[in-house]
Amino acid sequence: DASKISPTGRIPFIELNGERVADSHFILEHLMKVFKIDEQLTSAQKAQGVAIRRILESSVNLHHMRWSMVDNMGVSLKVFGDAFFPRVPKVIAGKMLGSFRQKIITMLNSHGHGDLTDAQFYSEYHSDIQALEHLLSLNNFAVGDVMTHVDVSVFNYLVVVRGFAAHVDEAQLPDAIRLALKSKVLGDYYTRVEKKVFPDAQELIDQANKGDRWATVSRI
Repeated sequence: DASKISPTGRIPFIELNGERVADSHFILEHLMKVFKIDEQLTSAQKAQGVAIRRILESSVNLHHMRWSMVDNMGVSLKVFGDAFFPRVPKVIAGKMLGSFRQKIITMLNSHGHGDLTDAQFYSEYHSDIQALEHLLSLNNFAVGDVMTHVDVSVFNYLVVVRGFAAHVDEAQLPDAIRLALKSKVLGDYYTRVEKKVFPDAQELIDQANKGDRWATVSRI
């Protein structure tokens, strides 16, 4: 159980040079300090980066987890089952994800989300995507014209939400996710990052669709 050797009992955590650091926020801060990542950013850019990351880490990602793992368990079973448990009977995979679902509910409640009505919860989700959309409309990338660690967090969310949404009828998607999918600002941003990080993405996808599974592995 990884949580038992984590310094705070939380996951994820890392061990670097003999020091263990838990929680994604503090892991990122530690890695940035050790490897001197994005030191060239101005104070204003750093502040904007913190704001975007907080929106993602403290709200958007939690909202997505509730939508995908709590309110739509069947979608998660389809996504995770096909990707990670292709040979595991669906009954067993369902029990595994059900256990994970309970942990997510506990985490959401600890953040105060359990006190919100469904309408309030999804209204808040939509408002945060609107805020993210506005912040990303100000520059080519998250905090300027050059990619930074902040873009990794934003792009990761957009990749995940697109992957899950592909398994759900559009009419069943919450307004927040429809906005994340249809926003021109977010769509153009996604394309810029993808071209920068995965210039051969379409070629790899085409190869994977033809049955060349090693194309997918090499992309990762």
